Amino acid sequence: MTVVPSATSDGADNTAGPVGALPGAPSRVNEFGIPVGYPHTEPGAISACGNYVSAYSDVRNREPTRIKAVLGSIATDSASKSISDQIIKADDTNTKTAGANSISDPRLNFNLRVVGFSAKSSTANSATISIWSVGGIGMYASNDATTAPREVWGSDDCTVTWTTGDWKLSAATDGPDGPSITQRPGEDFRRFFYIGGPSA
Repeated sequence: MTVVPSATSDGADNTAGPVGALPGAPSRVNEFGIPVGYPHTEPGAISACGNYVSAYSDVRNREPTRIKAVLGSIATDSASKSISDQIIKADDTNTKTAGANSISDPRLNFNLRVVGFSAKSSTANSATISIWSVGGIGMYASNDATTAPREVWGSDDCTVTWTTGDWKLSAATDGPDGPSITQRPGEDFRRFFYIGGPSA
């Protein structure tokens, strides 16, 4: 699914998109089915971050060889290796803690979903967006509180840079945990629309 922001927001470069287009909507998908080709606007940067975080959060993309290829298709050359390395290291830690064989172990619940965003900073050619996600992690059959599936809320600080005619992922770091959707600070994150893109 394609993520676009629910409304335009002011930015340093608000180049108009096609008449009738949703703000920030991408124009195509790449070889991995990830939406790319964003407008050179703040809504375009927000949409890119939402889709890129969704892409690298998808368990189907997190096998070590594939995550390197996926990030190579959406990140800057300098960021691709560092981000893939940190994801591989985090997955190795999480699977060992849970007692799983790998991040794709069918006994493991690893399910992250992007639900909202908050723009932290924006210039004409760079933006940092906080992407808020809900997730589940743990072993389905476990009765141990430390390894059984549990729900988590957290954020990723995604930075994109305008490079070779598109927004490219240039940094991705863990943001603050939470807030829960039942807490008032959860209202500070704006909603995405989901349109177009692959159906799977």
